[in-house]
Amino acid sequence: MGEGSRVVIYARVSTDEQEKKGYSLEDQVERCKKFCELRNWTVYRTYMEVHSGRKGKRPKFEEAVHLVMSGIADGIVTAYLDRLARNLKTFVELCEMFTKHEKFFVTVDGFVDLTTPAGRLMANVVMAFKQYEAEDRGEKTSRGLRKAKAAGKQIGWRKGRPRLPEWKRQRIIKDFIEKGITYQNAERLNVSKDTIYRVLRNEGLMK
Repeated sequence: MGEGSRVVIYARVSTDEQEKKGYSLEDQVERCKKFCELRNWTVYRTYMEVHSGRKGKRPKFEEAVHLVMSGIADGIVTAYLDRLARNLKTFVELCEMFTKHEKFFVTVDGFVDLTTPAGRLMANVVMAFKQYEAEDRGEKTSRGLRKAKAAGKQIGWRKGRPRLPEWKRQRIIKDFIEKGITYQNAERLNVSKDTIYRVLRNEGLMK
């Protein structure tokens, strides 16, 4: 992770950001190149992508990650964290995957730097908090179910009760993956928060 590291630069803009000063692809790449020069890193490849950070797949981003995970490059450099990680879930997944394989990603804005002890500590704090949040939510759900059973309430689907339509289930999953949305969908889809959590747990997206 020191001098001589080979890195990939990743820059992304959404359609309405292309002309925004400081966020244009050219500005992002220039900032990243100067940063790499200061650290004596070799830029192996530069990826630029015009794509929403919250909708669909990002082919160039996936290529950049593949280069790193395949051992061709040591890490990814990006100008801002939101260019790389679309939400907390993506950030945590990247941190876990990169640290496990001794790879790194760095943001020029200084938000995160997995090449330094302080940067790795910050990432671990975020990941630990995310784990605690998931476990705490799971425990609260378990307590709620036990309480409901003790009170004689119906748990699960009653016989003859219509199940959740497939399109709603797919919408819940899609929005969670793309936007990190959970209970915000409840009112819009006319379902309970428990239903949202149950769908995500069944898909292995939440504990």
